[in-house]
Amino acid sequence: MITEFSLPLKPLTVNQAWRGGRRFNTAKYRKFAQDVSLLIPGGTKRWTGFVEVKFIFYLENWKRTDVDNLIKPLLDVLVAKGIIENDNLVMKITAEKKCGENMIWVEIGDAT
Repeated sequence: MITEFSLPLKPLTVNQAWRGGRRFNTAKYRKFAQDVSLLIPGGTKRWTGFVEVKFIFYLENWKRTDVDNLIKPLLDVLVAKGIIENDNLVMKITAEKKCGENMIWVEIGDAT
C-alpha cells in the first residue's frame, strides 16, 4: 500500500526554515507547517515502522534550488503531523525537482 498526495504550495528550503543553525523555526517555516497541515488529505494513513518516501518538488525557479535542501523541512512537518512516526524510520528517500508551477508530490510506502 502506498499513500500519495499533492501539496499545491511552494516548497520550503532548509535555509528558509531555521535560523541559528536549526535552533529556531522561522515565520516562513511555521506558515509552511500550517499550510501543509491544512493540505494533507483527511484520512491519510499514519505510517509506523520503516518507510520509503518519494518527493517530487515542482518549482518555478528550479535551477536555483538544491533538491536536498527541500527534503528536511517537509519531512519534519510530516513527522510533527503524525503522518510518519519518526524520520529515523525512513529507510529510503527519493527526491526530484522539476520545472513547473509550485507544488509538492509525496508518496509514502513500506520499506520492506
